[in-house]
Amino acid sequence: MASLRRLRPEPQAELHPDQAQEHDIQTGDWILVKSPRGSIRMKALVTDKIRSGTVSVDHGWWFPEKTGPEFGFLEANANILTNNGPPYDPAFGTYQLRGLLCTIHKEKRKEKEDNEAQ
Repeated sequence: MASLRRLRPEPQAELHPDQAQEHDIQTGDWILVKSPRGSIRMKALVTDKIRSGTVSVDHGWWFPEKTGPEFGFLEANANILTNNGPPYDPAFGTYQLRGLLCTIHKEKRKEKEDNEAQ
């Protein structure tokens, strides 16, 4: 676990420069990714290697260093954005795990905390 955390110390969301510009987001900014079911906090990575209009978030994120039975998974786990209800895949009967509608917003709270810490 420690080696994975060194590679990726914080949950990350990749977004295209078009969306970054539209929302005044830069690499390293904390953003909220919201769906009708919930929202998660991720650190933005602006890249042209992703299709415009798409956000790609890390899967399965949690914070083992946090206490409690949830280990902070409600903060950044992409499963919070999904829904286990219909419509189900006609071939496999599974619910939608990818291709979800979402919105992104630059998080103001984290910027305020960073400024207060300086």
